[in-house]
Amino acid sequence: MSQVLSVGTVTYNNSPEQIEHLLISLDAAAEQLNKDLGYKTRLHTIDNGNDSAIDVQCAAHRFHSFTLHKNPPQGNTGFASSTNLLMTAAFKSFDCHAFVTINPDGVLARDCLSRMLARQLAEGNAIVEGRQFPEEHPKEYEPSTGKTSWTSGACLLLPRNVYESLHGFDPGFFMYMEDVDLAWRARARGVKTLLCDDALFGHPVVGRTNTRTALEQQFRSALYLGQKWQSKTFVEWVKAEMLKQGLTTPGELAALTVANETKLTAPEWQKWMPSEPGTEETSTDFEHFFAFAVTRWT
Repeated sequence: MSQVLSVGTVTYNNSPEQIEHLLISLDAAAEQLNKDLGYKTRLHTIDNGNDSAIDVQCAAHRFHSFTLHKNPPQGNTGFASSTNLLMTAAFKSFDCHAFVTINPDGVLARDCLSRMLARQLAEGNAIVEGRQFPEEHPKEYEPSTGKTSWTSGACLLLPRNVYESLHGFDPGFFMYMEDVDLAWRARARGVKTLLCDDALFGHPVVGRTNTRTALEQQFRSALYLGQKWQSKTFVEWVKAEMLKQGLTTPGELAALTVANETKLTAPEWQKWMPSEPGTEETSTDFEHFFAFAVTRWT
């Protein structure tokens, strides 16, 4: 029986055009994957908004190279929790070798899945990020090896053994920085974090502006990340910025800080904790603020 590469995307009121472009690109990438490596492709989706763009586009187009599995909506539970639901569903099938997270507003190059999977198969114990274009993420990576300090969840491959070790994304993150945390936890367990620079994922982010809601969520995630990885200096900087930018009040911030600590110390949360916070192998980076790594440009 053929092995399967599962692909998952969490939609949230995406336009029909975005979904159409994604599915057309996935159909081509899945066809190439089967030709190159003999793997079949399953698409797992969940809708956190109010649209049915996936249904509309699947009805309008006849996609032959992948099968679709829709998870029932759970409300807007955020990227981390929703992606975990998709990964759980995918890995219930014994033939699923790996899971690829993809943002619904991007497109896959025809050979993207083939190149990411081939790289993971060659490396074994590794998670592999696709290279975003036309604007790359500025975080540093080694061109010869692809080694990078963390891997973006916009297009990210996790093999079964890594999923079983890490349990997926920490659901304490609603959105943003859950991928940084996942990569740091992976490295703490000896998993390689790699960027595959010839696996291209089209993800136009040039010219985007942050809404207040997005900015609030970024800082909330940053606060949680800093508390989790015990960086007091970073936590204090985040708190100061949240107050300075009017994103919260002192009372709300104090309550949020306590809520985070309560969550992080709960017994059921231990499976999402790092193995050894602050070890040399993990090499967390809070010095470069929201880049969380040395950058190649500013």
